[in-house]
Amino acid sequence: MPDRSTPNHAAFLSDVVRETEWYADQALEMASCHRRASDAYGNVHMLFGLPAAILASISGISAFTQNSIIAGITAFIVAGITGAMSFLNPAEKEKLHFEAGNVLDAWATKTYLLIKQGRANLIEPSDVISQWEKLMEERSQLLRQSPRIPTWAMSKAMKRFLDPFNSSK
Repeated sequence: MPDRSTPNHAAFLSDVVRETEWYADQALEMASCHRRASDAYGNVHMLFGLPAAILASISGISAFTQNSIIAGITAFIVAGITGAMSFLNPAEKEKLHFEAGNVLDAWATKTYLLIKQGRANLIEPSDVISQWEKLMEERSQLLRQSPRIPTWAMSKAMKRFLDPFNSSK
């Protein structure tokens, strides 16, 4: 069995560690994008929910004071806002994106630990590869379970990760 201090093994381990770091950096950027989406959906929830509650109160008061025109108009607006809220479901989207950001952060933390161990030669190259394969399988599963990052929530850095060949243009 070749010694791991040979130039080929050191170069291979260096390449694996560099690729691992790229994926960890990408995961952190994706987590940031998920948090941006989570914040936006939380704001949408407040932006629509608060006016709907106020208008519903006005509609109710207007109905009791015999102002049927005001009651009808505000009830119609409240119905529209409530329908939009049901369709968009911003509270659920906020929660899903927030959780996805946390999960990706945790994955990146485990990945950075592997990187540090690999750079310090604390673990055998075969163990680095084995743990790397497990991390990549876990990453694939996390990405399948995560909501898609909306285009508007993506940062410029994330776009570079997704299209590395066009980033030099």
